[in-house]
Amino acid sequence: MHQNQTPGSPLTPDGELALNAMLGTMKVKGALTDEMISQEEGEIILGQPFQNWPKELQDKLRPYGASETIR
Repeated sequence: MHQNQTPGSPLTPDGELALNAMLGTMKVKGALTDEMISQEEGEIILGQPFQNWPKELQDKLRPYGASETIR
């Protein structure tokens, strides 16, 4: 486990902040929907750092703040 990682989380504290910011942006813009994010994609987003996401998912979420900061 990375030294800054919290138990039970695949992300560092800064990575969790970046993920939450992205999800908040998506919610404000009305993009946090089942049509935008499938259950499988949601599991990837919440369970893996950005660099492990499929390229298509990375590209789809970049406009909402997804980046290598989610680590």
